[in-house]
Amino acid sequence: MSICLELRLSEQRQRGEVQLNVIFEGLPGAGKSTVIAAIQRTTENGQLLVLDEFLNHIPGDPRDIAYFLNNEAEKNERMKGRASGMVLCDRLWQSTLVYNAVACNVQSPDELLSLQKIIYKNKTFEDYIYVYLSLPSSMSLSRHSNTGMDDCIWFNPTFNSRAQYIYEMLYDNLERFSPNVISKIRIQTDQKTEKQVLAEIIGFLESICPDCRGKKL
Repeated sequence: MSICLELRLSEQRQRGEVQLNVIFEGLPGAGKSTVIAAIQRTTENGQLLVLDEFLNHIPGDPRDIAYFLNNEAEKNERMKGRASGMVLCDRLWQSTLVYNAVACNVQSPDELLSLQKIIYKNKTFEDYIYVYLSLPSSMSLSRHSNTGMDDCIWFNPTFNSRAQYIYEMLYDNLERFSPNVISKIRIQTDQKTEKQVLAEIIGFLESICPDCRGKKL
């Protein structure tokens, strides 16, 4: 975390207005929606805002990248409008970048950074915490083998495998792509139970924000 981000978080604590924007990313089947729902059940009413993967009434064609950029912009505005509490966001710009990186056959962090600059130019997002739920491509595919979504590009074996590679690359270099990331964690969800994953995430968030400890996070 940069000194500027540390100062902003410290100032929020002093004002009693601590806000945490938590972005969940990972392959389909990694457990993003499950974890978000579990945190939602254990959080005090009024302290939490959940932003689903796709918001309602977003303009644009879902087959066009503009639709995803509009969706991300609306999510960012909703995070910006919160003075305190926690925002749990199911995907943001990271998944859009991963998708396009696979389509463009990106091979290196430098190429990924160049692609990010093309897509987002000077766009900035609110400060956030990054939770990457890592899952082997083979398990992502097997968990969705009976969903009836076989025509979705994410479930193409080659695409899914490349997406896993790009997700790992992005996580390892996230600070280069996003200076406003407060902290990050990678959890291998195929090696843990849902209860273990939830406990690890809650412990991680409490370590970042001690003020949240004991408040039914």
